[in-house]
Amino acid sequence: MRLVLDTNPIVSGLLWKGPPRAVLMAARERNDILLYSSPRLLAELANVLARKKLSTAVVASRRSPEVLLQRYLQVARVVLGIGANNRAPSRITAAAVVLPLADGSARELRIRCVVRPDRSQAILLDRLGLKLPERLRAPQTVEM
Repeated sequence: MRLVLDTNPIVSGLLWKGPPRAVLMAARERNDILLYSSPRLLAELANVLARKKLSTAVVASRRSPEVLLQRYLQVARVVLGIGANNRAPSRITAAAVVLPLADGSARELRIRCVVRPDRSQAILLDRLGLKLPERLRAPQTVEM
């Protein structure tokens, strides 16, 4: 599985327990999960980790923002040369809607979809050998 994670789940995985950390740990321990990033996404990650509002969590991790970034770089592969000026994608290519059901249970309605990539994104996907489906999975039906 090849993944490009957004900054928020990376930060969550580096600073707290939960599913984002499980993804980072799985990428560290398994050869079938590959994480990819770009210089621009890494710069954004460095900026976010250095923000004052995260300072308590960073201190609690017993690591500096720089060390946290290096830990992520130990599991992520940096892809260079995407587009003319190495810009990060400028539009949403996937969306996930997760809504709790009103029946009082812990069940959720999940719908995921993918839109067509722009030229730079298509180049990256081609380099990684990936093809995007129109829909990642059919939404689960909800009984009323």
